[in-house]
Amino acid sequence: DWKGTNFTGDIVNDGVIVASSIGILLTGTTFTGNVTNNGRVSAVANDTALVIDNGTTLTGSVTNTGTLNGQVDGIAVNATGTITGDIVNTTTGTIVGDSDGNATGSGIRISGLVQGSIINDGLIDPVNGIIVTGSVDGGIFNSGTILGKSAGIDISGATTDQTITLTDGLIQGRNTGVITTALDMVNGNTDTFSAEGGILDGDVLADTFDAFLLNGDGTFAYRRGTASGVDHFDANGNGTFVLGSDAEAVDGEGVTIGADHMYVLNGTSPLIYLDDDTTITLVNDLDLDFDTGSAATLEFFLKAGATTTAPAADYGSIISGAVGNLGTTANLTVFLDPVTFAVPGSLSTYVYESVITNIG
Repeated sequence: DWKGTNFTGDIVNDGVIVASSIGILLTGTTFTGNVTNNGRVSAVANDTALVIDNGTTLTGSVTNTGTLNGQVDGIAVNATGTITGDIVNTTTGTIVGDSDGNATGSGIRISGLVQGSIINDGLIDPVNGIIVTGSVDGGIFNSGTILGKSAGIDISGATTDQTITLTDGLIQGRNTGVITTALDMVNGNTDTFSAEGGILDGDVLADTFDAFLLNGDGTFAYRRGTASGVDHFDANGNGTFVLGSDAEAVDGEGVTIGADHMYVLNGTSPLIYLDDDTTITLVNDLDLDFDTGSAATLEFFLKAGATTTAPAADYGSIISGAVGNLGTTANLTVFLDPVTFAVPGSLSTYVYESVITNIG
């Protein structure tokens, strides 16, 4: 517990701190240095493991390689608190919030300002993974695991535009088997979710100016859930983007996506895979060659049924609200479900209608 005006130096914990209130508390004017936990910090009396208090500026970063366990939050930056650097949870780090079970806690709660980034390479496992009601100027990056019973990442109270980047790992909203919110971006700002790799599992809540971008050259999977209110649902990479399953050729639960439009940008050539239970509904258009030079591939997982004209449940679809454009170099491919097509007595011909609607 540091209280004062100015302090220069680092705080490093290599042991065990068990506190009846806050585990590590910085409250004062300016702290110049870094805070590192290599051991275990537990706040056992309805409190938080590490707090940057109101009016306190940490000119440095917070790094966790051990365990931060708070009955309320794991890490909290209070309303007028500031961190000039990053908050980093390394591959060996674990942050647990809401260990008292009151369903109000979070792994990381930012009510103030983080001028750097939040970088999670480890495990964050509370009721809410990360909550931002202030600002994280450098964005949130995940290559580890964020599990939220209520929400994986909630930036609905953020005061400025926010960016969330998933490069690997998992962001999940799930409570005892029931899918909840993976990402909540409803705040009136222009927020961006950059899907570059890993798995997203749960609902996505977005509003007027928000973007859900399929970026990069890796493999990203949106496992299940409903994404609603998205403005830009665009692809800007050469990677593989699986919608409705963990991987291509795996029969998943599907996703439902509602967006203003869906464009392939900057001459890229993504592979976009739709599970048979996936539906994308666009207010405006689908354009697979928005900036010209793209060679996108749309791949549909198809099932075989008992009738020649396949029911809608046997294939995914893209419903374009305005006349769209496939371009001259787009590829439409299918993956035939080996289970249903192998059933004895399967028909020799199947018709899949309105897989993509309203194309010029």
